[in-house]
Amino acid sequence: MSALRWGMRIVLFAALVLCACASGPNVSPSPADYGAMRFSERASERAAFEALAAEAAHPGDFGWGQPVAEQPDRCTAETIAQSRRAGWIQLAGDVADYAAWTADVAALRERLAHVVALEADYLEGREPDARYAINAETWNVARFSRVRRTAEPRVQELLGRAIRDQVARIVTFGETAEPFTEGLSEAARRHWPRVVTSRLADIDCSNTRWLREQVRAHGWFDISRYGAEADEAAWLIVQHADRTPVFQAEMLPLLEERAAAGESNRRQVAYLWDRVAVKEGRPQRYGTQMECEGDELVPIGGLEDAARVEERRAALGMQTYASYREAMARMNACGS
Repeated sequence: MSALRWGMRIVLFAALVLCACASGPNVSPSPADYGAMRFSERASERAAFEALAAEAAHPGDFGWGQPVAEQPDRCTAETIAQSRRAGWIQLAGDVADYAAWTADVAALRERLAHVVALEADYLEGREPDARYAINAETWNVARFSRVRRTAEPRVQELLGRAIRDQVARIVTFGETAEPFTEGLSEAARRHWPRVVTSRLADIDCSNTRWLREQVRAHGWFDISRYGAEADEAAWLIVQHADRTPVFQAEMLPLLEERAAAGESNRRQVAYLWDRVAVKEGRPQRYGTQMECEGDELVPIGGLEDAARVEERRAALGMQTYASYREAMARMNACGS
């Protein structure tokens, strides 16, 4: 399977959620002048850019399809650096000339500043600018923000991390990306998802390290002790720990046990079960992880006992598989 296709899957994974530390990453530092490299009169600089472009087009082997215990940790300094620069390199390879590159970089960095401002509003409990807060309630960011104001310090930290996790994804695609991409050049709009998600490697890896330490020291964020929002926020971090798949597999039996005790949401376990199955190349049980093939949204890797998927989803109080596919197809513009 091509790296591009896996990259598309990652974007879809980001969309398929139920719905950072408070001092986490801000706007990405100004990117290197990849446009100057691409349009340089020096053959050596152009060759260096081509090597970077090849790297950006093939972001690396996540090891999917193998047992998670054999899959590499993608939270190394090298892989994070690759993620930070990939979107900018791809943009440089797509623009017509150096002037277009500099204009697009300036415009994109201005929009990224709005993303950081939106995060800050939720983190600090302010009412966000309505232009950029479309459907925030759907993604539970506003609820996390409200609960965070009066939560104990460890839960405040958890919810702050979940807010960063969610905002970085909300603004990537569909209707909620439109306020950020309006007025951009065609090339800048095309590369907005990769540029804005360049921040996710830092956010997700930091969140994974933090939550792993918390669970080892204190156990899960049980609903009865910490509230439903804390349980959901912690699950979101696990669900998005795609760069450390062994951690997701470690958390699955724990979440199954906590859900059986009523201390975690059973629907969240379904999403994580499917996530781990996809990474190992196995059929899904609940059909939560989707990809667009042609004009059709399909479950990645197929379904285990497909005839009973609606029954399994209903047992967990999930929406029907048919309505879920329809909603995800609209969100990801599959078939349009």
